[in-house]
Amino acid sequence: MLVILFMSYYLSTAAFYHTHYFSWGTVTHSHLYFPFAKNSAQHTHTPIQCQLIDYLSSSVLIYLAVAVFSFTMLLIKRIYTPVRYYTPYSHVISAFLRAPPASICR
Repeated sequence: MLVILFMSYYLSTAAFYHTHYFSWGTVTHSHLYFPFAKNSAQHTHTPIQCQLIDYLSSSVLIYLAVAVFSFTMLLIKRIYTPVRYYTPYSHVISAFLRAPPASICR
């Protein structure tokens, strides 16, 4: 599922790359768009639509980063298993205590 999500995002960003020129600036982005369609000359966005495209692209990037981080942590937990050493006296608490110092007199 993650591979399909990544491939669809990559295809969308790589295949449909285009630029819009506005009075307030230039916006270069990508989304599903067919440049050879009948209405390709009329393809434009309002500033609110540009902001929405920016939010959607940012959210996909954030979700992808979270998914990659989660997968990496899961993989690390799967590979790394802590080694626990058990002593024969682990059930006896007093076995780990030390006797008080003794003095030897002559």
